[in-house]
Amino acid sequence: MKTRIFLFVVLLSLELQAISLGQMKNSVQIQVGPYRGPKSLGPYVLYQDVLMKSLLAQFSLQSTRKNIYCFEDKEHGTYLYTRPIDDGSDRVSEILLSSFPNCRGIAIHQSTIDPAKWKTPEGIGIGSTVKEVLEKYGKPSFQMPINTSWARDVIANPRELDLSRVYVGDLRIVYSCSVSENEGCANDSRGTEFGFSKGKIIWIQVSNGE
Repeated sequence: MKTRIFLFVVLLSLELQAISLGQMKNSVQIQVGPYRGPKSLGPYVLYQDVLMKSLLAQFSLQSTRKNIYCFEDKEHGTYLYTRPIDDGSDRVSEILLSSFPNCRGIAIHQSTIDPAKWKTPEGIGIGSTVKEVLEKYGKPSFQMPINTSWARDVIANPRELDLSRVYVGDLRIVYSCSVSENEGCANDSRGTEFGFSKGKIIWIQVSNGE
């Protein structure tokens, strides 16, 4: 399965063609180099063969070989979904944590998603600022404004419901391993995306990208 991080590179080039020079000024940054993002989010460690059944045990749920699992914590106002790699191994491919509902048309399990626990090792989580992220991880691979089309990258939505009015933030920062503007690293498919609203994180996506 191709990672969304590298699909983002292709979409980025199309995005830039559609934005005027005035809008582009100081809005897009591209940084080629090794992955410098977090190595884990909560109990999920990137670039390790974490089995879905192990992750789901954190939510007292058993693996049923589904394509996606959705959770919500009404007390903390946090939401999370996870997908397995599509090679039949039931290994975890990605996790998306947010401060807003992130699943549409999918069964949602009630669980505890404590934002104090679901952070990176550097203490970055929901509510952290752009400044804090840049201080911890340095210059990102990509940084650009979010438009309405990005809702489909953030919201799990197998029934293709209309997401044109769903707000998923105003700034997107990506950390991945890139050998060029259009090519990722063959031996490191890790990727982390931070979505911000008014300077604070409202969603985090971590991916093994296999």
